[in-house]
Amino acid sequence: MRSVQVAAAAVVMAVVAFLSAPAAAAPSTAPAPSGTPLPTPVPAPVAPATVCTIGNTVAVDMTGLVATQSGYVVIDGKNSDWALRVAYLDSKCHRTATQTYPNGLAVDPQDIAVDSKGTLWIADTGDDPVTPQRNTVALWKVTSKSSMTRYRFTYPDGPHNVEALVLNGNGAPIFVTKQITGAASIYTFTGTLATGTTMTLTKVGTFTPEQTGTANKLGNRGPAQNEITGGANSPDGSRVVLRTLTDAYEWDVTNGNVVAAITKGKPRITPMPNEAQGYAIAYTTDGASFLTVSDTSSATPMLKYKPATPVAVAAAKKAAKGPKAPSALRKWFNGLTFSQLMWLLAGVAAFGFVLLMIGVLGIRHSRRMFGAQAARGRSGDDDPRAPAAVGGSGVYGSARSAGPGGGTVYGGGDRHGGASDPYAAPTSPPVGKPPSGGVYSGGQYSGGHGGPGYPPNGPGNRPEDRRGGNYGSGRGDDRR
Repeated sequence: MRSVQVAAAAVVMAVVAFLSAPAAAAPSTAPAPSGTPLPTPVPAPVAPATVCTIGNTVAVDMTGLVATQSGYVVIDGKNSDWALRVAYLDSKCHRTATQTYPNGLAVDPQDIAVDSKGTLWIADTGDDPVTPQRNTVALWKVTSKSSMTRYRFTYPDGPHNVEALVLNGNGAPIFVTKQITGAASIYTFTGTLATGTTMTLTKVGTFTPEQTGTANKLGNRGPAQNEITGGANSPDGSRVVLRTLTDAYEWDVTNGNVVAAITKGKPRITPMPNEAQGYAIAYTTDGASFLTVSDTSSATPMLKYKPATPVAVAAAKKAAKGPKAPSALRKWFNGLTFSQLMWLLAGVAAFGFVLLMIGVLGIRHSRRMFGAQAARGRSGDDDPRAPAAVGGSGVYGSARSAGPGGGTVYGGGDRHGGASDPYAAPTSPPVGKPPSGGVYSGGQYSGGHGGPGYPPNGPGNRPEDRRGGNYGSGRGDDRR
């Protein structure tokens, strides 16, 4: 019954502990931010390093960037001092050369990409962000620092504003639209490029950036998180990145299939908060970092970010899950009033008291039962199976058979008082005395003889000590 007491105490302690524990916070009922749910939570921002600063006399309103072995190439915007052009920079962001578009035919160059052979490609695809109007867009191939070739395209579903260019594994251009809201459209051309004709692009998918909440001067929600402003391929082609004004989305590319990576893959998101107006993005030549510049008319720093790793993304995902949702019992408990809690506590206390009393009564009943059994045992102390009077011991000193004789095997004389057993006393007992035990026997009577010399003159063989046999146990009737 003690186990009942322990169980009762455990129940009472557990319930009291549950009631005294702080209630879990109820799940938030606030509506989630608008936009598609995050495919992967955003890791905490990591401050970028400044590579160098591009002065406003070097290049302005930069919308595209690539890294080369000798430095950088940027899309240089138009201002009052120069027309649209390409600017070549060294590793310290000093301008080393410029290149203009042939015959001034460029309309709104936005992004620049470099293929596996080192050839530069420029997307002349910018348009009005609200009401695009261009019927054709262009792709410029930089064949040298003094020569370019233009290829013209049209969209199958009307004009779009495009500010991001990446290349597929086979070198085909991929254009990604800039949408104020909703999904961005992805277009490509898989045929052979030709001049003197307008080629029709094919829509191959969509991608919707997330409302990450990354800080930006345009706000933590809305167009800043949704508008895609640039893209880049890693030098080895194993990754591709698209950026918004606030974040970079990077995918792993399998078998050069960039379209599949963007439309079906799961990106890693690298936050890039509080950039002035982040438009351009590129990989470093070793592919280990992102480089960015802003589209401003003032001096602009070139920033370097470490891309989010799978480990960082996993940690962010774990943190985003938050505390475990309370159980149904906890939810019920959280809804109780103070008065209800007091009644519940009183009920638990009463239940525990009942269990305790059951245990006490059980123990008292068990003790009475044990006492009665003990009393019955004491009344039967005289075992009726034991002989009332026996002679010497029997086998190994146990009780021998009834009669005047001693034990038999290893006992005293035979059971009728005849000659002694070979291992018994050597002579018959005195008249009126039963034989006593011999070697290995019970005790001897007074006047009996000891065993046959174990040892002959030792204790037990002296006349005055002749009682038990060698190795004997109890004595006979003539006890001293």
